[in-house]
Amino acid sequence: MIAYSLAVAPRPASPKPGPKPGPAAGLCVGLLAGLAWAGALPGCVGVDETSPSQGPRDIVDEPIGGRSEGGRTRGARGAAALEADRLEVHPLTRLTRTPAGELQLALHLDPKDRYGHSTKALGRVRVELYRPGGGDVGSAGGGAETQELVWDVDLRDAASNALLYDDMVTRTYVLHLGGLPGWMEEWVAGRGREPWITLKVRFSGATGVLEAGYRMQR
Repeated sequence: MIAYSLAVAPRPASPKPGPKPGPAAGLCVGLLAGLAWAGALPGCVGVDETSPSQGPRDIVDEPIGGRSEGGRTRGARGAAALEADRLEVHPLTRLTRTPAGELQLALHLDPKDRYGHSTKALGRVRVELYRPGGGDVGSAGGGAETQELVWDVDLRDAASNALLYDDMVTRTYVLHLGGLPGWMEEWVAGRGREPWITLKVRFSGATGVLEAGYRMQR
């Protein structure tokens, strides 16, 4: 809004009576008054430059943040800021059984955007299962680990991707992975020597490579 200020001069003394102005003079006076209110006569009506105009504010799409990490730029514009920025293995990950009784791994993957919110992503998933062995496996940090199994899951197709995503309860990808080795039956029953099993997950998608680890204990 443009603010106007009206300069008011002292009121002059009453003039002596004179001839009445004709119709043309009245028209000129009205025209001049209209121009004065429109700001055409300097000195009578002027713009108050101390009151800035309040127009609509421009909305500029600017990058948020902007540092590079892991081969991808953090702080992307717009919707890119909501893409997967890190990967977590959800604590709901556990061992279950199929209707036929086969032992399987129910892996819950939770991609998160840069704000820590669960999100969806297209890409490839590689899951590695490690078994502790060698050294003192009974200690909390002892014993080397050997890779036992690898699963590759393709989540690049949008339709297949949606089928594996639980949007009702956990808001995670739920991957049921079978073909587990026989020693894991002993481990589940509490007869194995292994104090834990380790999972390493690698997700390759549009935002780069995201990695996560998880240790399951009895």
